[in-house]
Formats: sequence, C-alpha cells, structure tokens
Amino acid sequence: MSAAITLLEPKPIWDHFGRISEIPRPSKNERKIAAHVIELARKHDLEVREDNTGNVVVRKAASPGKADSQMVALQSHLDMVCEKNRDLTHDFDREGIELVRADGYVKASGATLGNGAEILGFA
Repeated sequence: MSAAITLLEPKPIWDHFGRISEIPRPSKNERKIAAHVIELARKHDLEVREDNTGNVVVRKAASPGKADSQMVALQSHLDMVCEKNRDLTHDFDREGIELVRADGYVKASGATLGNGAEILGFA
C-alpha cells in the first residue's frame, strides 16, 4: 500500500483506492481490474456477472425492509486514462500508479490518477 494514503480516513475507502491504483488497467487490458472487481463482489456475497466483452455487473440486493425503494445504479469504466509527463518512464500495461501527497491532495506522480483526474483532495 502506498505510504501516501496509509494514514488517511476513512481508511477502508483509501485502502480500496490504493489497491485499485496498484492495478495496471489501460484500455483493452482490463483483465486484472475486472478480476479484482469480481473477486471483491464474491467476497461480499454479491451477485456478479461478466459478459463476453468484459463488462462486469455487480448487484446488491436491497437492505431488509427496503425492497420497495427505488434502485440506485452506479456506473463506471474499468480502464484508465494513460497520460503522463514526457519525462516519466512508466509502462501503463505493467505498472500501477505511484501515489504521492502534496498540499492537501493525493496525486499521481507524473501522471493522471487514471480517470482523467490529477488530484483528489483529502483535507
């Protein structure tokens, strides 16, 4: 786990973010992140399926007493934006993102965080 996020709260969220940041996931090479999402879903006894294209769908049943409530859907992509500074040597197919902290933010060292964002505030 990156030292840049070790002491941040809420710890479970930052730990999850750190694990995802360690997984290389450029477009057309999402197998490792898909496997991570599937493993996490199964660990938490969630319904999960993957289609032939590699799309992963995870479903969680309603909490007790909430079966008649409206459904909430969250959608995301598994791949990442692979942009880096010209002077950075980085293999997006094999290396995760190096996280650093600076001025109240978590940043990727010399690259984007993978979703097009350059910083995440934590203060």
